[in-house]
Amino acid sequence: MDFYNADETADQDDEDKFAAGFEPFRENLVFLIDAQPAMFEETNLVDSPDFNNASWFDAALKTTREILKARIISSDNDQLAVVFYGTRESRNNNAFENVYTFQDLDVPDAQRIRGLESLLGGQFEENIGSKGSADPEQLHYALWTASQLLSGASSKASKRILIFTRDENPAGEAGTFREQILSRAQELTETNAKLDVLPMIAQDQKFDMSFWSAVLQKTEEDQWEYEGSNIPDRLTNLAGIIRHKAYRKRVLSRDVRWSFGAGFEIAVALYAMIQPAVKGTYTYVKAQNNEPLRSETAYICNDTGAVLTKANLTKCLFPNPTQYKTARYPRILLTTEELQEVKSVQPKGLRLLGFKSRSMLKHYHQLRSPTFLYPDERSVPGSTQTFIAFHATMRNKQKMAICSFVRTKAAEPRLVALLPQEEEIDEFGVQVTPPGMNMVYLPYSDDIRQPEADTSFTGLSHPKADAKQVEAAEHLLSKLTLGAFASSDIANPTLQRHYQVLECYALNEPPPEEVNDGTKPDDEGMQRNMAAIIGFRDAVYGEGNDDDYKVKPAASRKRKNAEEEQDVKQQAAAIDFKDLAADGKLGKLTVNDLKKYCEINQLPKSGKKDEIVRRIAAHLGTH
Repeated sequence: MDFYNADETADQDDEDKFAAGFEPFRENLVFLIDAQPAMFEETNLVDSPDFNNASWFDAALKTTREILKARIISSDNDQLAVVFYGTRESRNNNAFENVYTFQDLDVPDAQRIRGLESLLGGQFEENIGSKGSADPEQLHYALWTASQLLSGASSKASKRILIFTRDENPAGEAGTFREQILSRAQELTETNAKLDVLPMIAQDQKFDMSFWSAVLQKTEEDQWEYEGSNIPDRLTNLAGIIRHKAYRKRVLSRDVRWSFGAGFEIAVALYAMIQPAVKGTYTYVKAQNNEPLRSETAYICNDTGAVLTKANLTKCLFPNPTQYKTARYPRILLTTEELQEVKSVQPKGLRLLGFKSRSMLKHYHQLRSPTFLYPDERSVPGSTQTFIAFHATMRNKQKMAICSFVRTKAAEPRLVALLPQEEEIDEFGVQVTPPGMNMVYLPYSDDIRQPEADTSFTGLSHPKADAKQVEAAEHLLSKLTLGAFASSDIANPTLQRHYQVLECYALNEPPPEEVNDGTKPDDEGMQRNMAAIIGFRDAVYGEGNDDDYKVKPAASRKRKNAEEEQDVKQQAAAIDFKDLAADGKLGKLTVNDLKKYCEINQLPKSGKKDEIVRRIAAHLGTH
C-alpha cells in the first residue's frame, strides 16, 4: 500500500505516521534475562567462537556486556538496567520472589561492565542462583519490575525492554497467568515502551513465537516460528544493532519557516542524517588533583596593555590590518552590529522559487551532505497536511522544489533542491528510511570549476583504448565486482581502535593487538583474481614490459664534470675563509660562496645561512 492516499480518510493516518516518525535521542533499556535451568545448557554455537562452549546464560551476559560497552561510546546519556527472573535469590523494590534486579537503571560505566563479567563462568550460581523450576508468575513479576524501573526515568527518553529466554510459553497452561502477563505487556506498550525477545536456541532448533507474539502485540498474521539458524548472527550483531539505534537523527533546527509567498508558510524541522563521527574532545585537567581547568580569551591593547571589552572592539574587514599603512584604499572598520547588517541579505528560512524536473539534478551538484526535512506540526498547525500534499505531488510528478535557504540571521543564502523521500520498511516491519524531503545544497556559478576544459588537467592528446584493452578491463571488473558491499556496514577502523584502547584502559585490560579493518583489500580474493589483473596490465603496457607501469625512482642529481669542479675550487680559493672566520665576518659572505666551501670540503650544504656559517667555523676550528 502506498504511504500516501488521496482519500480524505487516509489523511489523518498519514499525519499520525509523520508525527511518530522520529524517536527521542536518549533511550532507557532494561535487559530481562531468564535464569531457568534451560538457560545454563551449552550453546554449541560452533560458528560463533565468542559463544561456543558457553552456556546460553553466559551468552546473554556477554551480549549485554557488549551493548553496555557500545553505549558508553555511542550514547553515554542512555540508561540501562539488568534484571534476572527465575532466580533463587530475590532483590527488587516490591519484594517479588525469584526476581533479582542486578543493576538499577543508570548510565553504563566500567564498574557495571565488570559487575556483569563477575557472573560469567558459573559465578552466577554461587551468588544469585537459579530457582531450578519454572513458575508462571516469574515473567509477570519481571515485567512489573521493568515497568517500575522505566517509570522512574526521564519521560523524554524512549523505553525498550529486551528479553533473553529459551521458554516458548512461560505462562504455562494456566490462563490466569497468561492474562496477567499480556495485561502487563499492554500497559507497557501504552507507556510507549517497546518489547523485544531474543530466543536462545540452538542452530538446528525452532522456537514457537505464538505466546511471545501476543506479548509483543503482534497480530495473527505477524506470528512466526523463529529459526535457530539466525541466532549466531543475531547474537554477534546485536550490540551493533543497538549501537546503530543509539545514533538518532540529530536535530539541526526546529520551526524553520517554509514560505510559498502571499503570507502562506509552514514549519519544518531540519535533521542531519549523516554526521561524521569523530573522537571525543580532550579536556585539560590539573595534574595535581585532576580538576578540570577553565580557559578564557582576552583581547589586549598593544599600546596600554589594558584588557578590552567587546564594546571597545571594532573589526577591520578590508584591507589587511598589517598592510593598511601602505594600502591605496582606506580601511573599513565595522562594529559587530554593522557586520551583521552586512551579512544579513535575507531573513532566515526557506523560500520557494519554483519546481524543476528531478532529472536536472546532477550528482556533482551536491556541495555537502543533504539535510533531512520533516514537518513541524507543533510550531505551525497544519504543516503536516501541507507537507504531505507537496510530498505526494512532487513524488508522483518526479519534480523537485528549488528554494533559497538561510539557516541563521547571519548566514548567507544558499540555493537548495528539495527531493521527496519515500518511507522504506524492512521485512520485520522496522522503518529503514522515514518519509520526508532531502535538502540538497546547490552550487552557485562562483563555486563551479571545470578542470576538463584545462589542457594541463586533460593533456593535449586523448588516446583511445583498443578493443583488446576494453575487453581486458571488462573481465577485470567482472572478477573484482564486490558482492554485498555497503559503506554504512563498515566501521571506521581509527575510531574503533581509539575506543577499544580507551575501553581496555578503563577496564584494566591489555589493549587488543589489532582491530577489524574493513577498509583493507581482500588479499586472498585479489590473489585468486591475479590472472585478470595481470591480463589487464599486459593488454595496456604489453607483455613483459614492466618498465612502463612500475613507479620510476626519482632522477639523481647530475654530477658536476671535472671542469665545473675545478671552477668551484678556484672561486673558493679566492676567498680567505680562515681570516674571515677568525674575524667573525663569515656572515658577510653570500650563501652561494659559503656553499662552495662546503662543497669542496664535503660538508653538508643544507640549512639556513647561520647554520652554514657555524658549520664552516667549526670546520676551521674558530667556533
